Amino acid sequence: MNTKQAFIEKNKKEYGELYCLLRWPSKKEAEEALKKREEIISSIGSALKTEYNGTKLYLGNLAPGCRSCAEGSWSCLFVSGVCQANCFFCPANQDEMGVPMTNTLAFPDLEDYIDFVSATNIKSVGISGGEPLLAFDRVESLLKGLKKRFGSDIYVWLYTNGLMLDEEKVRKLADLGLNSIRFNIIATGYNLEKPCLAAGKIKDVTVEIPMVPEDFDLMKEKIKEMRDIGVEYLNLHQLRLTPHNFRNFMGKNYTFLHDEKVTVMESELKALELMDYAAKRTIGLNINYCSFVYKNRFQALAARKRAALLVKENNEDITASGYVRRLYLKGVETHVSYYEAKFVNSISYSNPFSEVRINERRKIYVEKVWKVNDLKIEKLTDKNAVQGIENYEAIKEGLQLYQ
Repeated sequence: MNTKQAFIEKNKKEYGELYCLLRWPSKKEAEEALKKREEIISSIGSALKTEYNGTKLYLGNLAPGCRSCAEGSWSCLFVSGVCQANCFFCPANQDEMGVPMTNTLAFPDLEDYIDFVSATNIKSVGISGGEPLLAFDRVESLLKGLKKRFGSDIYVWLYTNGLMLDEEKVRKLADLGLNSIRFNIIATGYNLEKPCLAAGKIKDVTVEIPMVPEDFDLMKEKIKEMRDIGVEYLNLHQLRLTPHNFRNFMGKNYTFLHDEKVTVMESELKALELMDYAAKRTIGLNINYCSFVYKNRFQALAARKRAALLVKENNEDITASGYVRRLYLKGVETHVSYYEAKFVNSISYSNPFSEVRINERRKIYVEKVWKVNDLKIEKLTDKNAVQGIENYEAIKEGLQLYQ
């Protein structure tokens, strides 16, 4: 089964009977859309910068947090599972406060998370939710603890819909050393009042939203307004379908694409068109297109590598895509195995595991999940065998395929 067919089967299984309601591009439509994407990228010209295997495209500069994310030295802690906004694209339920989480690990005690940051050599932390301002006491405690432990060596930013932000909270966050604040302005109908409130008080004010295709003309006006009020960065994401937001996407005439997750083709094209518009008019705003394939490949790579560094043995290597490779001899034959290292709260006993103590009271576990076990090197002359392990060796190049 080829990669595309594997994605199709996976998506059919996830969406079940709803799958047939989704509109997928025909071969001709996919070819035309790919041609259009190439034309937009060509039109932007030398103003467009491309990094990380061609998956991240941007104008101007990347925000410091985005750079840290791409380099794998970032962790995101979800301090709240509740949100009072009603964004149609929200990927999951946001109705339970829960405990702070990162990489499936729960941290009821925020001091344990700070020790985790130290143990895994993290340089930047994003505070997210839900809506983190609904758990403002957690935000304050975490920010205070991180800055007390690491000082200026840690870069911290906060995601928010802005609904609860006021002058007092801005002052508190600034006094505690928050480096950046990122606003989902779609939650406020694209109103920029709250980013304006933070501008000049918190350094790297950022707007971070998915590119909604039908709001393209509105965004052309908003990027000028962002620049004028002091927004430093605009991060555009690609819309992604989930079983939770499925009903909200129906009736919008989107074209969906197969990948590890289902994405919206028009969202990517309009993000690039907006960058072309900004470049042609020298708007002067730093704009980053954070594609789904970037997040799927590089954020996952960072999590794998972080776990792998804690459990890699002397006779093992970490590949460019973050998997652990083990080469060994069996008689006169050379064999290779690959495994993925994953943080887990508790041991499944289905895989080899290691215990990592991050402080006197808390330990975490890393399981080794085998991906390729005991493959003879001689078989690598077989094209199918090579294709079977290439993703364990390197990160794929380029943006998402449309067909």
